[in-house]
Amino acid sequence: MKSLIKFLPGVIIRVFLTVSVVIIDKQVVQRRDQIVHKGRQLQNIYLPESVCVIADTEPGILYRDLQLAAELLGFTCLIASLGLVLAIFKGTLWDFWVFGFLFVSPACLIGVLFLSLSLAKRRLLGDRGEIDDTRSSGHSRRNSGLERSIHWVWADVW
Repeated sequence: MKSLIKFLPGVIIRVFLTVSVVIIDKQVVQRRDQIVHKGRQLQNIYLPESVCVIADTEPGILYRDLQLAAELLGFTCLIASLGLVLAIFKGTLWDFWVFGFLFVSPACLIGVLFLSLSLAKRRLLGDRGEIDDTRSSGHSRRNSGLERSIHWVWADVW
């Protein structure tokens, strides 16, 4: 019974993360054209070229980069919400853990995400050959990006 109690939270967390990854793949990544269109509109109105992360050339952003961005944003929101819950229980924003979970961790993750998307844009603009932007690997109809994300969630690393 004790081993079940130690085992069950890990399974619950991994099932939650797996469902999140599948929802991101089905609801966000498949709408890449709409996201790129709206992103370009916002970039053209408000941002200087040096901070734009969506390329002007097609496809604008690759599927794998969009999937990584959506997963990182989801993880950032999860950490910020944990910080908010912690702030409610502690009753202050100036506690070390509250400040870390609510402000520092999300800011660092957003910085990593911006850097990743900037480098992805640079790779996309610098690649003059064929761009591998398929959602399936090989001749099968399998989604390799989704498989990679689910494999990472269920890896025994953590």
